[in-house]
Amino acid sequence: MKTGLLLGAGFSKDFGLPLVTEVTKTFKETSKKYWSIDNAARIRADGYSDEIAREVRSVLERDEMYFEAILGYFQVQQIRSRADRTSLQVYASLYSRFAELVSEIIWDEPIKTLRSFQAVSQDYEPGLRLLVKRYRPLWVFSLNYDLVVECLAATLGLK
Repeated sequence: MKTGLLLGAGFSKDFGLPLVTEVTKTFKETSKKYWSIDNAARIRADGYSDEIAREVRSVLERDEMYFEAILGYFQVQQIRSRADRTSLQVYASLYSRFAELVSEIIWDEPIKTLRSFQAVSQDYEPGLRLLVKRYRPLWVFSLNYDLVVECLAATLGLK
C-alpha cells in the first residue's frame, strides 16, 4: 500500500510565510501604484506603451486573478507574441518584473523569520516522524510555493 501526505496551501503559514491571498494583495497594491494613470510619463519612459499600460491595469483590476494567474497571463502573452520580437520582449519584461516582485513579497520579510527557522516545529515533528517511520515510501504532495517541505525532509533525514 502506498501512503501519501497532502499538505494544503496554508501549511507554510505556521512557518512565517504568507498565504496566496496576502501575496496577491501586496502584489496588486504595489503594482497598481506603478501602473496608475498618474504615472504614465514614467511608464512610457520605462519603454511601455499606453496600450500595454492599459492592458496591465485591466489585468490588475480583475478580482478573481491571484498573483499566479497574473504571472500566467503574461507568460501566455509572451508565448502568443513570439512572432513579433518587440511584443515578445515587452511581455517577457513584464513577466520578469512581476515575478521579481512576487519573489520579494514572498521572501524579503519572511526570510528574517526563516533565518531562525526550525524546519520541524515541536507541533509537527512527532507526527511527521511517525508517518516517515511507519510508511515507506511516504509520498508527500504540497500545494505550497515555498521550500518548507524540502526543509522538513532534510530535517527528518529524508531524500
